[in-house]
Amino acid sequence: MSIKRKITILFFISLILMLILSFWVERLNDSKNRKLIISKYITATKELMPIVANGDKKILSKKLEELKLNLSSNTLGVTIFQKPLTFGSISIIKKDGGYYLTINYLDEKFNFYDNTQELFKEEKFITRALLLFDILILFLIYVIILKIVSPIKELSKKMDSFSKGDYTIRVNVNGDKEIKVANRSFNNMAESLQRSIEDRENLLKYIGHELKTPLAKAKFALEKRDLKLLEKNIKDIDIFVSEVLNMNLLTTQNLNITKFKAQTVIIEALDKLYISDEESIQVELNDFFIEADIHYISTALKNLIDNALKYTQKLPILIVAKENRIEVISYGDRLKQEFNYYIEPFIKENSNGHGLGLSIVELITKKHGFSLLYKHQEGKNIFIIDFTS
Repeated sequence: MSIKRKITILFFISLILMLILSFWVERLNDSKNRKLIISKYITATKELMPIVANGDKKILSKKLEELKLNLSSNTLGVTIFQKPLTFGSISIIKKDGGYYLTINYLDEKFNFYDNTQELFKEEKFITRALLLFDILILFLIYVIILKIVSPIKELSKKMDSFSKGDYTIRVNVNGDKEIKVANRSFNNMAESLQRSIEDRENLLKYIGHELKTPLAKAKFALEKRDLKLLEKNIKDIDIFVSEVLNMNLLTTQNLNITKFKAQTVIIEALDKLYISDEESIQVELNDFFIEADIHYISTALKNLIDNALKYTQKLPILIVAKENRIEVISYGDRLKQEFNYYIEPFIKENSNGHGLGLSIVELITKKHGFSLLYKHQEGKNIFIIDFTS
């Protein structure tokens, strides 16, 4: 059962109980007032009968004032009490919510009305007005609660849709402060999960796409029994898998920040590469200190050096460390696309092979608060890790 239905049922139960209670209290008051009036009329009759028998109107008028009774012309109504007397009778008649006393003596008939009954009528009017006011307040509370619950209902529906695979769904950030916080938290969670799911889907597509070529080459090498070619393709697959794993771990592992020199990270990066010709790399070092995770920073620098070696038009490539920056410089044409194109998480067709390696470098530098920069000048591609936070 929905919250709205529960609140509606509770509202109608409260309304019915309120009406029943009000009706019961009113009936009790009417019964009490009726008994009081009848008792008063019977008592008043004992005092009025001798005066009516004497026919002294002045004394009668004075007595009526004392008893707070008025003469009335009313004769029609429902008789609720009647008692015969020696020379007449007395009756109590109900009409329009009021009670009248009728005294018949010989050929004369007197009708009296107790003025205190007007207080009873006012009391009943106020009670009914309060009942109406309570009902309006109850209805207002019902509407306000529904208004408060409505965003929760909407959020619940959106969460249900999200759980069924609609990852683009979002909720409007409105309503009370607590509702806004909940809606904003849901949107942030949905956006994060959508991005994570899309990245994972893209990663699987990328892995499937990129493994086709080295696997085909490895199969070809195996058929030809070319062990060197097979070893190279297995090495390429191993490097590719390592890069993918590094990329995934960056989003889950905390960094181990230490302080070390630029020379240390360059040595670490070179140790991670398989370099047959040491003369293919030159280093210009103006050393400085870096505070970072040396494992990831050396991985980032290794990827830049690896890219430079693969795609340079001539050797050697140059590594320059100075002024809180490490530059990797190689010979080649300017990148065909904007630099942001190459640091997207997943490689595109015709990307010149810079895709995943540069994506890892971008992730590592961002996580540290550093910057990855690129420029092309004098026929050289220059990739820069700027350690200025």
